[in-house]
Amino acid sequence: MGASTDTNNVNLHDDPMQRRLDGVLSSLPPLYVVAAGDDARFVAGPSGAFVLLPHTDTSRNGAGISAAANRLDHLVLSTRTALCDHLSWIPFLDSLLVSEADIKGPTPVTIVALDLLHDVLTEGPAVIDDATLAAIRETVRAERLDRWTVGSGSGAARIDLCDPAQPTTTR
Repeated sequence: MGASTDTNNVNLHDDPMQRRLDGVLSSLPPLYVVAAGDDARFVAGPSGAFVLLPHTDTSRNGAGISAAANRLDHLVLSTRTALCDHLSWIPFLDSLLVSEADIKGPTPVTIVALDLLHDVLTEGPAVIDDATLAAIRETVRAERLDRWTVGSGSGAARIDLCDPAQPTTTR
């Protein structure tokens, strides 16, 4: 199966956009939890929880964006349901369509430029506490979060999701 512009049918091994997306996610601070499900990614950190989907369709007809938005809605709903089975408090899940194309006009989903993704995921106030992040990390590590598996990319299973070292201060 070759690479496709349909976000439901992407050859992950040959998709440069997917590799660049995973490169951004690998640069996140150690406190962040990253999980993969086909070409989609789940990210949770102090600044929020996100379901990401790469978008490479550059057509201007909007059908590709609508299809991706529908897929993102389904992923967010199923992820929220899976989190409900394991956590007492579920953070709000933001859905983000990640694109390198300049998409103009109203869209049914939030689109973020790949080069701004790191900032979008890490900036802003802390809305998820350490205990909730630890519970999410353990749920992903134990492969109990529905379709999501540890890490991102082809080497995902080798990523160590141990609890990150907490910063220390000297006096």
